[in-house]
Amino acid sequence: MQACALCIAGKSECPVWQVCADTWTVCTRHGQWTGEADGRFQWGVARAPEVVEAQVRRQRYERRTGLYGRALMADALQIAVYWWQCRQMGSRGVWAARQDTLGVSRSALWAVPLVVYPEAVVVAEAMAVRERQRALGRSFAGGPAGWTTGRWVEWVGARLEMREEMAQGGHRALEAWLMLHRNTVPVVERQAAPAPPAGYRSVPLRMLEPHRSVAAFGALEQVSCLPWRLGSPMTSVGLRG
Repeated sequence: MQACALCIAGKSECPVWQVCADTWTVCTRHGQWTGEADGRFQWGVARAPEVVEAQVRRQRYERRTGLYGRALMADALQIAVYWWQCRQMGSRGVWAARQDTLGVSRSALWAVPLVVYPEAVVVAEAMAVRERQRALGRSFAGGPAGWTTGRWVEWVGARLEMREEMAQGGHRALEAWLMLHRNTVPVVERQAAPAPPAGYRSVPLRMLEPHRSVAAFGALEQVSCLPWRLGSPMTSVGLRG
């Protein structure tokens, strides 16, 4: 894709291209969204500094989690797409305010990833916490097996400051993700397992089902295990907002 126009201003008269893992990125130096969708290459996001901070957080998060973190980021963005299209969060609240700040319309599908980006990164971070525990055969937060799903969903809602939206239907998308990322280690084995080694949170995550292989480049939605896609009816996958 084209490099940030502000980064190359006055340095080259020819187009400058950069190789990115995704089909869009955010220049953290100038607050510039760059992408290839719908013929739009540049869009200023400096007025929404949380979008720039989300890019910084994501880079830090993917350094810790490795390639599997890319899969979780893809899943988190698809969770946000579900919420957006079911209007549980997209038509009001923080996303509506950010949409106005950035000067984009709700009908501009190319802009959805940058509008929901900060919250998607929070969800991806929460997914990584849960997956680290699943890799060790543990239940979330050390709770009993029957409470794992509810405790994690409630925790995500609290981190997003969207408890009400979760209760009104937002939990369905998170639960769909959890069903695809089930902990298959029997409870007896979990309870007998030793404590995780020191520093286990700082090493890359190993691949877990359903993500046995993850493409390092390309559209993030192609990496996600979730069935819905931006622009497609949510009812087609059996979930309702």
